[in-house]
Amino acid sequence: MVYKSHQIWRDALGIGAGYQTVPDRYKFGKKLKALRKSKPVIPYTLEIECNSYWGNFEREFLGYALGILDDVQMNIDFADKERAMFWKEVFNKDEVISFEDALDSYELLRDYLFETFQDVDDWEQLTFYEIDWEAMHKEDRNILVVQLAKPLSTYWEEVVIPRMKRFFELKIYEYMDKDAELTSITLCSKGHNPIKSY
Repeated sequence: MVYKSHQIWRDALGIGAGYQTVPDRYKFGKKLKALRKSKPVIPYTLEIECNSYWGNFEREFLGYALGILDDVQMNIDFADKERAMFWKEVFNKDEVISFEDALDSYELLRDYLFETFQDVDDWEQLTFYEIDWEAMHKEDRNILVVQLAKPLSTYWEEVVIPRMKRFFELKIYEYMDKDAELTSITLCSKGHNPIKSY
């Protein structure tokens, strides 16, 4: 069963995976406007801080650590190399899972990642991550926020957290700043309240 965050948003718009609102922006009218204004409470977040601008490699980082992005980014083939590394190294699979299949069969997406409706790169879509622009502009901090429905299980912690660290240690993405370093990974409850540091 698809986790409620996916189900609520997709049912509200009557959409499936692979949906972009740029060409269909006016088709949904009031529904779209209401969803943009609604601010669902995100139960938990993983807040990942580094010393380099996330916008240069956040998709590659998430592809390597989680094996998946949101459906729009995957349909554009972002981080295809890093996602392939995840599926080969974690599950010994030569094929990368599609977003459509992941909605039903990939536990990390289905049960843990929490989608919300946001503006990303000038289009509106469902996604489970964002750069914390407020922290960047007000505090000069580079924080990537991964939205969670619940804290990662011990199994997923042991998969995801080491891969997040290894991405920086091995400079997995060849174009990232050679001086880029991971500063912290923190599990937070709603309101950015820290629960656990990794």
